[in-house]
Amino acid sequence: MSDAYRADHILYLDVQGATADFYSYLESDMPDKYTMTVSSVTGTATPPNLAVIGTVTFSTLFQQYGFDDITFDFAVKSTNYRTE
Repeated sequence: MSDAYRADHILYLDVQGATADFYSYLESDMPDKYTMTVSSVTGTATPPNLAVIGTVTFSTLFQQYGFDDITFDFAVKSTNYRTE
């Protein structure tokens, strides 16, 4: 969210900045034991909305017994609304 717009009660998302922040978070904070594949990151400036779709893969504790890695799809969406 851009602070410059808040005083005027305008909700605006810098989509490129939010996407860059998301990828930066993945690089710096995602534990190495997880492999995340992002299929898409989409967003709108107004209303402020960001959606991420992808896949996460990680090894199980039972890998020594021949179990495969666990993989699951995910979809995350966030939309900001102003309430007064």
